[in-house]
Amino acid sequence: MWIFEGKKIMSLEDIPKEFRDSYGFIYNITTAEGKEYLGKKNLFYKNNRIIGKRELEKHPDKRTLRRRKSKAGKKKGEWIYYEERNKESDWIEYTGSNSTLNKDIKRGVGYTKYILKFVKDKGMMNYEETKAILCTNALEEEKFYNDHAGNFYKKNIIGRT
Repeated sequence: MWIFEGKKIMSLEDIPKEFRDSYGFIYNITTAEGKEYLGKKNLFYKNNRIIGKRELEKHPDKRTLRRRKSKAGKKKGEWIYYEERNKESDWIEYTGSNSTLNKDIKRGVGYTKYILKFVKDKGMMNYEETKAILCTNALEEEKFYNDHAGNFYKKNIIGRT
């Protein structure tokens, strides 16, 4: 469960209408021990489903499908048809990518997950995550699990400031 502006978010339907077309969000996970983690998570993954020969023969309109030349396998150099699909990510159960945070959660440390901001596209999501980490001094303070932001690593900052 996530919390956004004091409201519980447990599914896509719980997201406020003005943010439902968002690419993802910036989040904060706070543990019962007082440590925090800032990160980003996308709501959907894009994937391509290849259309096989039998399905292609039955397909009413091939113009609605995308096509490209295969680069590997048995069909290398042949045209293959596919459809682009959006699949919901694992954002509801997600607990961050930091291994130390996940070890703490696994050993039973309580935590709360907050959505700080919804973001419309991938580029801005990268920027907003880096901005959140740098503006909170997450790389300089031990209370944060974060150990890098963009191309800035904690090991290169602590002791040099």
